[in-house]
Amino acid sequence: MLRVSPAEFIEKYLRFNESKNYENAYANGLYQKAIILDDLGSYEKSLAIYYSILKIYEERKDDFSIATTLNAIGEALKRTDKVNEAMTTYHKALSIFSDLDNKVEMANCNFNIGDTYILLKDYNQALKYLQTALKFDIETNSQWGIAYDLEAIGKVYGLKKDHKEAINYHKRALTIRTQLGQKRELSLSHTQLGLNFIDIKNFDKAKTHLTEAIKITEEIKAKSELQNNYEAFSRLLAETDEYEKALEYKNMSAILKDSLFNETKSKQLQELQVKFETEKSQDAIASLQKDAEIKDLLLERQQTIRNLAIGLAIVILFCGYYLFLRYQNYRYEYLKFV
Repeated sequence: MLRVSPAEFIEKYLRFNESKNYENAYANGLYQKAIILDDLGSYEKSLAIYYSILKIYEERKDDFSIATTLNAIGEALKRTDKVNEAMTTYHKALSIFSDLDNKVEMANCNFNIGDTYILLKDYNQALKYLQTALKFDIETNSQWGIAYDLEAIGKVYGLKKDHKEAINYHKRALTIRTQLGQKRELSLSHTQLGLNFIDIKNFDKAKTHLTEAIKITEEIKAKSELQNNYEAFSRLLAETDEYEKALEYKNMSAILKDSLFNETKSKQLQELQVKFETEKSQDAIASLQKDAEIKDLLLERQQTIRNLAIGLAIVILFCGYYLFLRYQNYRYEYLKFV
């Protein structure tokens, strides 16, 4: 069975909707393509697409889609270290969603703004927006969103060295994620709790949470999170003077980090190979099309020459027949007078 990658499917979808002039469907397809590029880390390419989509939505005066695209642009800008531009874009999106009274998206924008303030190390502003996000998620009963808000707020308190508050928020997020059965997110909460308990020297509780975090991430094969958990556990063991074990987990973390790096490079090479093969195929198709065009021109030329030859033959025959008739008529007239 022939498998089509998401990128190939999107390209086919885009070509179809562009050929049919389905502008809205085409814009939605471009949005999905930009998301794929985001996942691949090609933020500059995704930004170019987002800006082109934004023009389409602005022409259609589709406020919801405009705000959604602005929010996505903000995320891409943030990941390319254009933090101030990202902040401006998030606020534009938030303003539109506020006018639409869309509390779900207002929560999302407030979360993104709060997260951006964390990068700027303005922790008070970060808390302000994250608490607002939490308020909207509670109003819309988004348990998934509430857990993320609580985790982010806990991180801010941890950065402010208020570990008591940090632990309180992380425990609340842990409770919700346990109920939701979100294993990856559950591991993140255990990791954060473990790190905060290390900071307040409660090593027993730190060990309990980090052990659980490692167990979950090994089970679900979440390599990136597992590498962080090995690193955190190594730190815990060093704090409790278990240096040999600490070195063991440090090495496990380093090996996994190298593995992740190699996987990333392999993925990039595969993407380059696909791009090369695609371009090669396109060149081959273009060459075949050119050959076909040349053949068509030759056939058209041959047909034209043949038609001209036939036409010329008909003219010659007609002229010969005409001359023959004239000759016969002349001969008849001549014999009549002789």
